[in-house]
Order: sequence, then structure tokens, then C-alpha cells
Amino acid sequence: MSTRIEKDFYFQTAVHFEGNFYINSFELTLSMLVETESIREQNVAMDRATYFLMEMLQNSILVYTHDVDAITKYKAAGIKVCEIPEEPYDQIVAMVLLLKLNAIMENRLQITDLVLTSSLSEGIRYNTVSEVAESKYPEIKVIGGANPQYACLMKNALHLLTM
Repeated sequence: MSTRIEKDFYFQTAVHFEGNFYINSFELTLSMLVETESIREQNVAMDRATYFLMEMLQNSILVYTHDVDAITKYKAAGIKVCEIPEEPYDQIVAMVLLLKLNAIMENRLQITDLVLTSSLSEGIRYNTVSEVAESKYPEIKVIGGANPQYACLMKNALHLLTM
């Protein structure tokens, strides 16, 4: 199938950046190719992406995975922590989200590019293409796969709808 679709998301996620805590609001536009003829599989793939963004990332905090002290303190305070492979600059968040969402959607919908902006980016929009993200973080396609645990390294695996 060669249909191209787009979907907009808005979510709030805190970021731990250079030792500081910031509240951040993200706007995300996904541009995707539909890779399956099955309407059900298309819907399940989109539901997975929505669930990941709205249930796992919403109201969490993004923290660089090597900042163990901050991660430990946030978890002890009962805050949902999502670890990412670098400091949570918007362009890093964009690449991680693109790869993780593609893994979660299991080639039913394929994100080719996305645009991300946040309240902390002062109006800058980051346009990220899959080839750049894949070359920067090839391990994200492998680690966790469809299980939503690499972009959000929470120990409790979530049940996702089956295709």
C-alpha cells in the first residue's frame, strides 16, 4: 500500500537537563507510510503509538541514561522515569521517538520523518528523517523491539495490543 498519512500529538513530559528539572510540552507530527492492507493492523499500530506517547511519556521525566543519581532520586520520589541515550535535547528526543515508535508499530505503519518542537525550544522545529536517526542510534531498533522499554526503560513491561 502506498498511502501516506500524518498524525499530530501533544504531550507534556519533564526533562532533567544539566542537573536541572524542567517542565516541557511537546508537539509532534508524524509522517508515515501505510505498509499493510489490513485496516485492523493499521489501527492497532496507531493505537500502540498513541499509547506509548500518552501513557508512557506523558507526565514522565526524560533523563540521560548515565545520570544514575538523578534517575535514582526521581524513582524514589515515585516519578515515572524514561531514560534516553543522551541529554534530552529536542533533536535527540525526536530521533529516539522516531525509532521507538517505528519498532512499536512493527512495520504496519512506517514513520519516514517527524517534526518535533517543545516549549523549551523557543519556536525551533526539528525535522528528523528515519535514515539519520537509524545511523545515529542503530541499537534502538534492536533493544526492546516492539516492547516499549528502550526509549522508556521502565522495568514493568506493558501489555500492547497484538496485531
